[in-house]
Amino acid sequence: MKKLLSIILAITILCSMAITAFAEKIQNYEYILPMEYTKIERCQNCYIAYDKQDKCAIYDLNGKKLSDDYDYIGSFFNEQVAEARRDNQYYIINSYGTVLGKFDKRIINVSEYVLVNLTDSNEDGRPFSYFEGEFGVYTYTGDLVKVLSYEESKPPKNWGFWITFSGGRILFTENGKWGAADSSFNTVIEPIYDKIYPFTDTESGITTAIKDGKYGLIDQDGNAVADFIYNGIYPLHNDNGKINAYKVTQDSAQETVRYGLLDKYGKMIKQLDELFPNAVYDEYGLIEVSTKNTRADSDEYGALYGLIDYSGNVVIPVQNTNIWGISDGVVAAQKSYDHCGYYDLSGKELTEFKYRMTSLFSEGLAFASSCIDDVWTNEVINKNGEVMFNPSDWSNGFYDGIAQIEAGKFIDTSGKVVIDNPKWKSASESGLNWWSYKDDGRFIVSDGENYGVAKYTGFISPWAKETVSEAKRLNIIKTDANYNYTAFISREEFCELVFNYIKNFPGSAFSVGIIKPPFTDTDNEHIEVLNALGIIKGKSETEFAPNDSLTREEAAAILCRLISKIYPGWDATAQYFDFADSGQISDWAMNDIQVICNMGIMQGVGDNRFAPKELYTTEQAVATLVRVYNNFSKSNDTSNAENLSYSQIEDLQESVSNGHFPWRLDYKQVIAVFSGNEPFFNKITR
Repeated sequence: MKKLLSIILAITILCSMAITAFAEKIQNYEYILPMEYTKIERCQNCYIAYDKQDKCAIYDLNGKKLSDDYDYIGSFFNEQVAEARRDNQYYIINSYGTVLGKFDKRIINVSEYVLVNLTDSNEDGRPFSYFEGEFGVYTYTGDLVKVLSYEESKPPKNWGFWITFSGGRILFTENGKWGAADSSFNTVIEPIYDKIYPFTDTESGITTAIKDGKYGLIDQDGNAVADFIYNGIYPLHNDNGKINAYKVTQDSAQETVRYGLLDKYGKMIKQLDELFPNAVYDEYGLIEVSTKNTRADSDEYGALYGLIDYSGNVVIPVQNTNIWGISDGVVAAQKSYDHCGYYDLSGKELTEFKYRMTSLFSEGLAFASSCIDDVWTNEVINKNGEVMFNPSDWSNGFYDGIAQIEAGKFIDTSGKVVIDNPKWKSASESGLNWWSYKDDGRFIVSDGENYGVAKYTGFISPWAKETVSEAKRLNIIKTDANYNYTAFISREEFCELVFNYIKNFPGSAFSVGIIKPPFTDTDNEHIEVLNALGIIKGKSETEFAPNDSLTREEAAAILCRLISKIYPGWDATAQYFDFADSGQISDWAMNDIQVICNMGIMQGVGDNRFAPKELYTTEQAVATLVRVYNNFSKSNDTSNAENLSYSQIEDLQESVSNGHFPWRLDYKQVIAVFSGNEPFFNKITR
């Protein structure tokens, strides 16, 4: 009997192990923050998480705690600074948790400046904006710029309380009129306007203003960009919130309302007397129009929608009951109930308009569902309308290679279930917003009460699989590393890849002697060595920003310096190119981008664009390093560095251990020797 029980127990354990192994196989995720928080907010470079004690702190995208605990952390202004409170003390902190300034009085507003209430606390419970007294304008670090006075019972004689900091301009009211000043509080726009809206569009530097009851556009110096002749001006934004164009309304001589479209610099694009502009798809040069002014008559149904180009030519017929949007060069539209489908950018129908629901295209795929006799059929289709597979449920689309089809269940682009966690609630129930930042496979999860952050770990694009295998063979990436290859790579992560490349470069040997670590936000030895070698630089003299995502122009600059360091005599030169977005390339990166493109290490992203400010993925970084190897190392095994023998390495080690190198208290002794083996590091600190 005991033997039988032992056998049963053994079988049970084996089955349990098998089930566990299978569960782990399809999970493909790891927790960055455990599911033990009451609320989590995602920012561009960090999370703000609240614990069970109502304390909050900043965590980086890998779950590392960056700040002290606070009672409150506000929204980040331009993803840079935010207000924090603790024990009746007020702080300005950045997204890395660093305290920039400390204030004893209540912070009212944080924008390009900090507005602080200098009076005693409001005892009657009224909002501070109505409280009589003085208000201080401060820099983030706590330097006083100006003191403003406001008395509720009297109109302001000079500067009013209603003050807005935006786009390098300070908006103020004087005697009921709006004006603007520069950062030194010198008036640059006289207070003659009924209203000036914030200068939120930094690219064009213009904003909407009202004068004598009419709308117009002005620049930051108060010059009229669009005359004050309109009854209304409505900004049309793209998906990133940037203003692409302006819809304007104007009374004609016949007392009828006419509509027109201004570009983002205030120039008239098109007068539209019968069609009404609703949205601008600037990336594709298209304008959504309708047969009725749905903005002004939102309760009026029956409008038809289409797309025109900037010359007014009809691209998509104005015959659709809705235009859902454009993505991946495909227009999602609806002709009538139960008749959804897709157009290409020339107006050709890519699919039959036979679906009840359709998602936008992403990563070359879209979800489409039909319903016949109350029977639903779900499909994932490509841009040719071909059915790739039939998912169990509908989804809003693929992001970073996965799509959520049920609560806690995700599939990859082949239809395979890659995550299945029934504890996670649906997006509508738990605030699951994995789609909010379509960049790195991280998503906020909840069981309905507790919140955490998970990261998908199964990312790799089909085109990158061979390249990744080659990178593993070359030891650029570790064979056992669990990379999220399609995620945006951080500056620190890219440095690790570059360091691995140098370390394994045939015949190379570099010696880095006494250095003073320049960066205060990282103690990564590899970053310090690469900086000493001149391969990487910080964003300032003391800041490296290791957790910031790497941009394409930053990658180009680092790759150029890498090649210059380890391949002497390379003769690639800067070559003129005519990318359509060349004007967006930073001056410091222009030469490096020209060189690296001339060498074929990096290329454009399509549509004759280099996209210098776009972020770089891990698999793109791996691919470019493999190209460097293929272009140089196979035929060049020499370096410009001193080759050290193993006896010399031993001598260095002995000298360091005996303290025979000069040093100072604030310096670090780093000896890095690259000779195809692990580098040798030794720190001397006191």
